[in-house]
Amino acid sequence: MHQHKIDDYCLNILTNSSSRTIFEQRKDGKPLTTFALQFSVSERKKAADGWALYRNPVQPDKYTVFDTKRYPGLASVYERKGWDRESIDYVASIIINDAEFSRLMGRLGYIKIRTRKITGKKETFWLYRSHAREFDDRRKKQRDKGVCPEVTAPHKAFKPFVQASEHERFGFKRIPVDGKWLHVYADHIRFLTKKRIRIDGRQLTGYTAKNISMEMLG
Repeated sequence: MHQHKIDDYCLNILTNSSSRTIFEQRKDGKPLTTFALQFSVSERKKAADGWALYRNPVQPDKYTVFDTKRYPGLASVYERKGWDRESIDYVASIIINDAEFSRLMGRLGYIKIRTRKITGKKETFWLYRSHAREFDDRRKKQRDKGVCPEVTAPHKAFKPFVQASEHERFGFKRIPVDGKWLHVYADHIRFLTKKRIRIDGRQLTGYTAKNISMEMLG
């Protein structure tokens, strides 16, 4: 099983767990330049409980994962189709083990910080990387940069960009863009222009990224 597939399964489990909280603004109400996640350690270590991993017998490199608590009858459907149930222990261990979890979050595009700027308490968060400068309480030179700059230098005009990925990510929404489905960071959708497009043989209301810089993430 390829590493990016394993990461996708971990992402799916974490996205559907109660262990994470998403923050899009600081304690003072000002928006973050990107977004931050916080995980309950105890809930994170239980996130994979009840999840199942099945492998296609015809295409051995094709797998599916799902929560048997949410979809109690789905396991029997796959078993009737001849899919083989395999251990999910390795996937779960990446989420449970602190060091493996840190490496996973790094591969998914996050950096670990400790700051008071989000909740008022010095806590650990996972900050999503972007073209903007990544801020950390430890990175202080002449002034406190915080998680989001207090002001923007007047001589630097804001040039919007849109982050997108072909894979599911935290804080991203799946939408049609210029003829294909992409996962776009939710707060960046406003920079796209609505447009009637054709996708999968159907006409529907989607978006175009014309005249906007697109950053495609892995």
